[in-house]
Amino acid sequence: MEKLLIISLVTITTLLSPKPQNKYTIELLTSGKWFIEYIIVEGQKLEFAPEIQERTWMLFHPKGKAEFMVEGRKGIGRWEFDKTSNILTTIKGVEIKEHQVISIDYEKLVLQELGEEESIIGLRK
Repeated sequence: MEKLLIISLVTITTLLSPKPQNKYTIELLTSGKWFIEYIIVEGQKLEFAPEIQERTWMLFHPKGKAEFMVEGRKGIGRWEFDKTSNILTTIKGVEIKEHQVISIDYEKLVLQELGEEESIIGLRK
């Protein structure tokens, strides 16, 4: 029951949230490093300590290259953005992840990871 309530709240929030303005979304995505602030999984919000935030980030380059750091381990991949569906796809080797862009501005980025766990990820500059 609780999981159903959380899924309902996420769905309602997604539907009522203003959609990113597509012509600016790519410009905003590529405007600098995005540091992880929090993640919400099954209704549980986990906020990351500042030292972990500084070592966990994403950087999207305009031509599709992506750089990632997860707790100090750097990786390189690619990214794509579908303007029609507001889906951000990241590719690292054989790992492909899709994220719905919930909201974005010059300071904050909120993504919903699509797939088995549909977590919400909050990032900041």
